[in-house]
Parts: sequence; structure tokens; C-alpha cells
Amino acid sequence: MPATVMMLAFAISALAAPAGPQVAVSAPGGAGSRHSTQESKAGGVIRGRITSLDTGKPLRRAQVHLTDEMSPLTPRTASTSTNGSYEFRDIPPGRYTLRVERSGYLALNFGQRRPGEQARPLEIADKEVAEKVDFA
Repeated sequence: MPATVMMLAFAISALAAPAGPQVAVSAPGGAGSRHSTQESKAGGVIRGRITSLDTGKPLRRAQVHLTDEMSPLTPRTASTSTNGSYEFRDIPPGRYTLRVERSGYLALNFGQRRPGEQARPLEIADKEVAEKVDFA
């Protein structure tokens, strides 16, 4: 790894669409690759995976911060597992800022493809499951 700080870039399942970031979302009664909403009875779910852009290997112990835009003083934090995955459960409906940080890497917010770009909020509906909210 070079001595320079590596940059996190937004990726969705290794397929970054030019029109902007995409998130697989399931709503109540969804079908196909969507997950059942029985996973969380009290609110929505956000889950994803953090990997190294250079190697594609999972980044464990990355900190993922979820902040409700209506109450920014009470963020929730998750640490990635050995396979780079994270999950937030029981998320009330609303607009959220999602930020990933790890030592040796530049921090990145949801909606950015590179630092300095405009981030965008992640909107979660009641009992919605947002999957593959991945960062590389």
C-alpha cells in the first residue's frame, strides 16, 4: 500500500452506474431479490459492505456513521465485521447521512464517488430494507 492516503470511492456491487449511486431497496410486500420486512419489526434496515478499492478485499473495523438529519446530535455507529459488512436495524423513517471512516483512508459520505463531491441523503421509509449500500 502506498504511503499516500487511499481514497474510498462509492461502489454498488462492483457496478457503478454513471447516473449516480444505486441502492437495492425492498418495501413491504416486495418480490424478487428483495428481503422480507419481517427482519425488522420496529423500522427499516440499512446494510452493506466496505471493501478496498485497490484489492477488493473487505475492510474490517471501518466505522460507519448513520446520522438522522432531524437529530444530527445523536448519530449511530457500526463497525464492519471481518468480511467488511455492516448493518443498522430499527431505523425510523427519515433522511439520513451515511459516512464511512477508517484509519489510512479518506472518509466518504453516501452519494459521493470521490471526496469533495456532493453527498446525498439516504431516505428510508417505514420497514424498508436498503441493501448493498456498499463503499469501496
